[in-house]
Amino acid sequence: MARERIITQVLLTLALIATIAVAQLRSFDSAAKDYTDEALVNAGATYAAARILNAGISSLQSVELSVGVASFSPGEMLDPLNDLIERFSWITMMALASLGIQKLGLVIISSNLFNVLLFAAAGFCLTSLWWAKAARYRRQAIGTFALLTIFRFSLAAMALLNSSVEHYFLTDIKQQASIGIEQAASTQKSSTQLQSNNAVTNNNASVLESVQSAWQAAKSSVNGPNQKIQQAVDNIDQAMNSILDMITLFILQTILLPLLFLYGLKRLAEGVIGWVIKES
Repeated sequence: MARERIITQVLLTLALIATIAVAQLRSFDSAAKDYTDEALVNAGATYAAARILNAGISSLQSVELSVGVASFSPGEMLDPLNDLIERFSWITMMALASLGIQKLGLVIISSNLFNVLLFAAAGFCLTSLWWAKAARYRRQAIGTFALLTIFRFSLAAMALLNSSVEHYFLTDIKQQASIGIEQAASTQKSSTQLQSNNAVTNNNASVLESVQSAWQAAKSSVNGPNQKIQQAVDNIDQAMNSILDMITLFILQTILLPLLFLYGLKRLAEGVIGWVIKES
C-alpha cells in the first residue's frame, strides 16, 4: 500500500513538472493566437460585406412610386431579405465578440503572471505530496492546481481544435461562402457607386441634356425601381447559399464547438481530480 502511494506521488510529481514545462514552451499559445487573429480578420470582412448588403437593400426599401393620387413602395418586398441580412450581421457580430473574448483570454492565460501563479500552485502541490505536515492541504492544493491548469490550456486547446476542424473539414465550404458574400457585396457597392456617378453627371449636364434626362427618368419611373429591386433580389439570391453556410459555420465554430469542448473538459477534469484525490 505504501509502495503504491509512493508510485502515485512520483507520477503526480512528474505530471506537475511536465505541465509546468509545457506551459513555459508557449508554442501552442502562438498557434492558437495566429488562428484567432485570422478568424477575427475573416469575420470582420464578412461583417463589413453584410453591412454593405444591408445598406443597399435599405436604400431600395425607401423607394416610393406615385400613380395618380395613390403611392406605393415596391421596396417593401425586400423586407424578408433585409431581415435575413440583419440577422446575419447580428450573428457575425456575435462571432466577432466570441473571438474577441477568446483572444483576450489567450493573452491573459499566456502572460507571465498567470504562469507564475501556476508555478506557485505546482509548488504547493509538491509540498503537500511530500511533506507530511502539509498533507492535510493536499486536496486544496490539487484542486487549485487542476483549476489553474484547466484555465491555462483550455482556451488554446479549444482554438487549436477549431483550427483542426476547419482545416480538415470546413476549409472549402468557408472559402466558397466568403467569396460568394464578398462578390454580392462588391456587386451591390458597384451598383450604388454607379448611381452616384450618374447623379454627378446629371448635375453637370447642360439644360437640354437635363431636359432629356428628365424625360428618360419620367419614362422609366415605374420600371426603373422595379429593375433595381429585382437586381438586388437576384444578387442576394445568388449569395443565399453562401450566407446560410456562413451562418452555420459561425454558430458551429464560435458557439457549439466551444460549449461542447468546455463540457467535455469539465467532465474530464472532474474525473481526473476525483482520481487524484482518491489515490493521494
